[in-house]
Amino acid sequence: MEQNKRVSFSEDPKKSVKASKGPGEKWKVGPNYEVKQLIGTGSYGSVCEAFDTSKKCLVAVKRIGHMFEDLVDCKRILREIAILSKLKHEYIVRLYDIVAPVNMAKFDELYLVMEICDSDLKKLCRTDVSLTPLHINTLLYNLLVGMKYLHSAGIYHRDLKPANCLVNQDCSIKICDFGLSRAIGEQHVAEEPGEEKNTQKLKRFLTGHVVTRWYRAPELILLQENYTEAIDVWSVGCIYAELLGMLEGNKMEDRGPLFPGSSCFPLSPDHKHKTDYRYHTRGKHDQPGSQLS
Repeated sequence: MEQNKRVSFSEDPKKSVKASKGPGEKWKVGPNYEVKQLIGTGSYGSVCEAFDTSKKCLVAVKRIGHMFEDLVDCKRILREIAILSKLKHEYIVRLYDIVAPVNMAKFDELYLVMEICDSDLKKLCRTDVSLTPLHINTLLYNLLVGMKYLHSAGIYHRDLKPANCLVNQDCSIKICDFGLSRAIGEQHVAEEPGEEKNTQKLKRFLTGHVVTRWYRAPELILLQENYTEAIDVWSVGCIYAELLGMLEGNKMEDRGPLFPGSSCFPLSPDHKHKTDYRYHTRGKHDQPGSQLS
């Protein structure tokens, strides 16, 4: 990875995403931050590059709008803030500040000031460059160290994917986006054979519809109720496979996820599955038995 060039956050490495008429005109971030440019958007809001006038450094400001319209999304936002405010590790993105709303009684948007990075693994994989085995091994090691820290704290990330792994030119990784994460705490400790007390508690705490489809572990696809932190390890393995596609000699058009797919029954079913009884049974219809060849 070149040291003299900052990788853009844009999907197109030759272009930068600009907010119309300057994002700073509508972003209520207070006098301590000067908003520069829009660098990314997602399902929960948008992110701008900003300059921290007090610390004299660049930061990323995440804007979350209409946060009270959906209860589930609101809980995820609260969960992300609660988890990030407790984590301090070199491979976990840092939450620096939360901009206080002007009106605490009527606010409907929130601004999170976070650590900024050069790019993320998704954009890196879409860039027409090759990596050496040393680059890939370093990225993988740093990602595993960050994941190990989370698991040691009893936290399952549950949505590890290239877009949620920020990266710098020195191959350092910053795991981000903890909206789907879950703090298991003491229940995260492995049980002895025959102990079922913690298993029943975990079933109440854990939900199955997590992790982006391409990085979803088999136990989630098969609706296992008491999954473990191993689901994050599976996701990291899928990310590693994508990074291997960036080795010299591999074609750009051959890069992509290890397990691509447009549906995942029953969590993310295709519309055709509704009438296809190979996937389920309904009414008087029997589900055909599978034949092993």
